[in-house]
Amino acid sequence: MRRAEEFLRYVDIRAAVGIELAEADRACHDLLEANRTVLIAVARRLFERGSVVGAEIAALLEAARSKESPKPATPERGVVLRLVDDPGRREGP
Repeated sequence: MRRAEEFLRYVDIRAAVGIELAEADRACHDLLEANRTVLIAVARRLFERGSVVGAEIAALLEAARSKESPKPATPERGVVLRLVDDPGRREGP
């Protein structure tokens, strides 16, 4: 932390960091906006079921790209996302 504070004393470094952060912010925003329908679908599934399997997200992304309906995913594959405050939550995938 102390070293970071030393670097940030330099105006050029602060400016470069500011530019990098602005570009990363813009890229994240563009990525989320481009995948808005998938993001909403994932949020809806998390709300309704409390978890989403990574393969489901991949299927939703693929369907959005190809404009087809998503293929069902199996819970055995991929990462599982769970709501933090889900009372039925169990640890691990």
